[in-house]
Amino acid sequence: CPEGEKAYKQGEWNQVRVRMHGTTPRIEVWINGRKTTDYELPADAKGYAPSGRIGLQVHGGENVPATQTACFKNLTLRELPVFD
Repeated sequence: CPEGEKAYKQGEWNQVRVRMHGTTPRIEVWINGRKTTDYELPADAKGYAPSGRIGLQVHGGENVPATQTACFKNLTLRELPVFD
């Protein structure tokens, strides 16, 4: 997304905060303190798991070589109360 590209610092450590809440769910993302995503999954969406595993991934685009790696550090998870 354009906002994410503006906030992302190429070749540096970036701080990413993801907040996912609600049973629909709503997903908010901040990159380096800048809110880049605020998305709510449509109520009639099929195929998503309301609970389960957490996956970390990076979508690098067409020009990123297959040998490119992503590194993560200082991960913190916090369970939020269930609400809608």
